[in-house]
Amino acid sequence: MDNQITDLIHELIKSQVRPLVDEVEEGRYPREVFRKFGEEKILGMPFPEEYGGMGLDWKYLVYFARKLSHTSGAVAEAILSHLCMGTNPIHRFGTEGQKRRFLAPALSGKAVGGMAIAEPDAGSDMRKIRMAAEAAEGGFRLSGNKVFISNANHFDFMIFAARFEQDLTLFIIERKGNEDNITTKPLQMMGMHGADIGEIFLDGAVCHTENVLGRQGEGIQLIMESLNFARLLGAACCFGIMEAAYDYGLQYAKEREQFGKSLVGFQSLKFMLTDMAARVDISRMLLE
Repeated sequence: MDNQITDLIHELIKSQVRPLVDEVEEGRYPREVFRKFGEEKILGMPFPEEYGGMGLDWKYLVYFARKLSHTSGAVAEAILSHLCMGTNPIHRFGTEGQKRRFLAPALSGKAVGGMAIAEPDAGSDMRKIRMAAEAAEGGFRLSGNKVFISNANHFDFMIFAARFEQDLTLFIIERKGNEDNITTKPLQMMGMHGADIGEIFLDGAVCHTENVLGRQGEGIQLIMESLNFARLLGAACCFGIMEAAYDYGLQYAKEREQFGKSLVGFQSLKFMLTDMAARVDISRMLLE
């Protein structure tokens, strides 16, 4: 990989994310981080230059996911949900008009997106999705409830999975113009509070005809293809957190003293740290 790009990633994470870690973990949403990464085109690394990207290999985004989550899992969840579930599906399956309307602001960090699939009674089993779309003048109106959605309270656009004439279809809903039809609620999670995971309630929210993503009835197929890449970035995030746990554990073992020597000098701790290091290396090889 290009060292200039990886060095930029490291510098931005150090200067823009690390100082906010404690505040984000307490629930602060890192909106300014989106904008800074967007200004430096980090959000657009694998996307075409014509939409504000850099046209690089997707391995750069995997590397970014790994390093970002090493510093903050919450910031990584917010930004990567925006990219892999909000932006990438539009890039892959959207019309030229949708790409022009949504990709440029998303990659610049001026707009935040995501995808809303899960419902109180529908998680992995998408056949149970109940959110409904009905035809309306100029498009559709969506009503229903989504839960465990990243960027739920701060999105500018969100891709919703809903049923129209019994078929599952994807609809891009913009918050602007739908303020009276969208209600959001944060969820209290055990960790990563700044990731803004919450519930979204739609009551007749408008989706214009030109904002239907893909063809009617293609919802499940497009979701599964989007999730394939999301799982890769999810693995990268898990690995980044794994690396951080090892790094912090090793540092603590070097600094903490008992019976006149540091913990790292005890054989039983050496065994544990060696086992951790081996697992980190194995995971790195699987990811790369």
